[in-house]
Amino acid sequence: MPGNPAISAPMPIALFENRNSDPLILRIDPAEQDYEIPPLATLGVRYTLREGTEERSHASMSGNRIFFWCDSDHEVDLVLPCPADRLLHDLCVVEGCCGHYFDDEDVYRHVTHLLPKTGTVTAEEFAMLALQAEGDTPDRKGYAAGFERIKALFLHHMGAPAVPAEQLEGNYAQPFESRDHG
Repeated sequence: MPGNPAISAPMPIALFENRNSDPLILRIDPAEQDYEIPPLATLGVRYTLREGTEERSHASMSGNRIFFWCDSDHEVDLVLPCPADRLLHDLCVVEGCCGHYFDDEDVYRHVTHLLPKTGTVTAEEFAMLALQAEGDTPDRKGYAAGFERIKALFLHHMGAPAVPAEQLEGNYAQPFESRDHG
């Protein structure tokens, strides 16, 4: 029975996320195509499976290079991080403010749990909420220095002393979403 032309061949998507501070290079072979994946970005490779063949793609990594074997027609889509993604990454990785488990309340808190959903958030409010999520208090030695460092991170990544709360939401898009749905 012939195949239905309305049903297209399966198109798997391989995702490559860079959670490092330096760019990664993705090499697609045998096409010998190189793509840079910036820090905190996600690159997707969507490819067509040839009718009657088995899935034979594979990936390996060496240093800051990823080698992906994909011997079929393919396309690439890159999703870049937004300023809030970079801010939250540096808040955790650079400042060590990754949240805190509060035993007395049996709850884990991160600054994202404390941010308002609407309105404006200032650099000062963000720094205060980040330290509050850590269980830190203004009377602790070192609080003021941490407050200033986090405030500076906010200014650096958000580019302003205050932003709409909606701009502090991360970019949860996936490769090919915008191409497929709009």
